[in-house]
Amino acid sequence: MGGVKTLDASSGKEFKLRAMVLWCIHDYPALGTLSGRTTKGYYACIHCDKNPLSRPLRNKIGYLGHRRYLPLSHQWRRSFLFYGHHEKRTELGKFSAKEVLQELEKVKDVRPGKQDASKKRKRGGNEEPIIFSRWSSLWRLPYWCHMFLM
Repeated sequence: MGGVKTLDASSGKEFKLRAMVLWCIHDYPALGTLSGRTTKGYYACIHCDKNPLSRPLRNKIGYLGHRRYLPLSHQWRRSFLFYGHHEKRTELGKFSAKEVLQELEKVKDVRPGKQDASKKRKRGGNEEPIIFSRWSSLWRLPYWCHMFLM
């Protein structure tokens, strides 16, 4: 394993210093920068991995159906006040670490900057959803895929 030779000031002995990123505290836009995950549009919700709960609402995007994350006995699940129905569905499936790496393989060659005009996504097509927009350098750390906290 790697490390940097460092001198212990109190004992005068040399040792290998190793560092590790344990967690990051940031806002939502920084989540996209650090993880490479899409944080805009229909796939912006990080809790709706496999089936997004986003819907078009006139010229906006609404993230509906998040009552499914409440406990089954919660009063808001039974309420008709929002969206006009009871919420009986269970939580959505989350990506495993292996599935995240498969999603990242789709964008491993993406480079920051302007997109090629021939590769731009077109509206209304049946293209595959883009959950990750780029491969973050944090995914190159040997332990990062094992620290699955998303």
